[in-house]
Amino acid sequence: MPLQTILAISIPIGLLALVINGSMYSRFAKPLKVLEGIKIKTDGLETVILEAPANHLIGDGLISGKLCLTDKRLVFKTHLQEEFSWARSELQEMDFYRSFKNKGGEFIISDGNNQKLMFEVEHLKLWKHDLLN
Repeated sequence: MPLQTILAISIPIGLLALVINGSMYSRFAKPLKVLEGIKIKTDGLETVILEAPANHLIGDGLISGKLCLTDKRLVFKTHLQEEFSWARSELQEMDFYRSFKNKGGEFIISDGNNQKLMFEVEHLKLWKHDLLN
């Protein structure tokens, strides 16, 4: 098959795949501005160490929200304002996996009930440093 025919077929297919992928991604991802605007309340006795937009695996879905690490707990609040919290003393085994394309990645933590908690964040090194200290 000549190169011109291959290009004539593959370029429209590639563009269509790009549009479909983009529409699917935007359907399930929330804008960064919305995620940064999520407020996580802390009591007056705890200090916020790190706070950033993140994704959390809940059930079979990756949910967008904001992750906050304080000196006492790890808190995740979804874009729908549902909040999950774990005492730092419950957090046990931690595994960190860097992304190949950016500074982000994901980490998996076992809690006191031996449940696996998976989070996807930017700046994975910061989260690793602060979670392990």
